[in-house]
Amino acid sequence: MWGIPAFLFFFAFLHRVAPGVIVKDIMQAFSASGELIGLLSAMYFYAYAGFMIPAGLLIDGFGVRRVVAAGGAVMGLGSLAMGLAASEPVLMAGRFFIGMGATVTFIGALKVAANWFPPSHFGTLSAVTATVGVVGALGGTAPLAALVALTGWRGAFTTIAVLTLL
Repeated sequence: MWGIPAFLFFFAFLHRVAPGVIVKDIMQAFSASGELIGLLSAMYFYAYAGFMIPAGLLIDGFGVRRVVAAGGAVMGLGSLAMGLAASEPVLMAGRFFIGMGATVTFIGALKVAANWFPPSHFGTLSAVTATVGVVGALGGTAPLAALVALTGWRGAFTTIAVLTLL
């Protein structure tokens, strides 16, 4: 059970760093300036910060399975929206949804660690969860750049969306 929110947390962190890899592609696709890229990067964190407390309340109220599944779906659909975006508002909305869905992943993994494992393992599982996130951030660098080189930035985000939704 811990593996599912941790797996989604991998993608949450991958998305945090992804704009750095696709900056030139986004600027070219939308004839945009660095201002758009800055706003695109910030949209994730606006959603993430804004939904952190509600995410905890939702997990406590409705359970980890439902909320993490919904969060993963929102994150996956946000990635798909970005990959298919034909306009800046759709691109921004997709990024916002990615951040919103990502909010529940770390909290969900910690809730599972607290409820399903002995208290003596909580520190270790917290550290492993954080490590999974950092590995996701690493996945958002050279591996994402390789995927973008193969499929284009739209194909990469569509692929990530499919993996997240699975």
